[in-house]
Amino acid sequence: MSIYLKIFFLLGFMILFHKVNAQIDTLNYLKQFETNKIKYINQPFSKLLNDMSELKPLSVYTQKGGCHYDTQFYFTDAKKGLSSSYKINIVWQNSVYYKDEHILNLNEIYSLTDTKDQYKKYIIKNIEFNYQGEFYVLSLRTKSIDKDTDSYNRIDSYLKTNKKNILNNSFFNFVCWLRPMNLTRIKNIYDKSKTVAPQTEFIVVNPYNKRKKAKIIVEWESPISKNEIQEYKKKNGNHYDKNKRSFYVEKIVKDIKAYR
Repeated sequence: MSIYLKIFFLLGFMILFHKVNAQIDTLNYLKQFETNKIKYINQPFSKLLNDMSELKPLSVYTQKGGCHYDTQFYFTDAKKGLSSSYKINIVWQNSVYYKDEHILNLNEIYSLTDTKDQYKKYIIKNIEFNYQGEFYVLSLRTKSIDKDTDSYNRIDSYLKTNKKNILNNSFFNFVCWLRPMNLTRIKNIYDKSKTVAPQTEFIVVNPYNKRKKAKIIVEWESPISKNEIQEYKKKNGNHYDKNKRSFYVEKIVKDIKAYR
């Protein structure tokens, strides 16, 4: 073998070795964050971004996922194509359900440099680490409901098979499923001391036919204090505020029942 061929194969091997090592380094780098991801849950994205000092994501793609937003972060420049083998996926606490929590620039690939200030303030609900880097688009299905849909029948049927997904979780899980039916009026049910409300009654209506309504009674894991309720009523009366996150959706559900 000539000296030139030996040099050619040696250079090729060195380049391949460098690429493999770079991939291994990237993999080990991201696995550190995966191991410690609990540090970043319920924290602003800025905390994760600041800790990623050696390698930061460059491109973002955000879309709606159920009641939340889902963002894919790639470690390559979108202008050069999403060729990275690695990415992180973040589900935000921001909800499409609340107007003041909407995220803009959906369903387009953007540079994180251009949108960093926007994303830094968002709170992380969950982080998923993907070492294959596949790009995906969520498929959102519209729930079938019309003017003839009976609110009670729909809720009762759901609770018979899915109640376990509601109990011991925040009320938001149920509110998310409930769409496009609306929560309207609220009545807190106090205990004998009249200082706390272990339960809250909500009226649910079909937006296409308000005569098709139902009642749900939620028992809370921790009773709501009268002071909290009075503070809420000063702003909203006995109506459920669906334009921003009220303290009801953060409460943990102990039990829930539907009535006509």
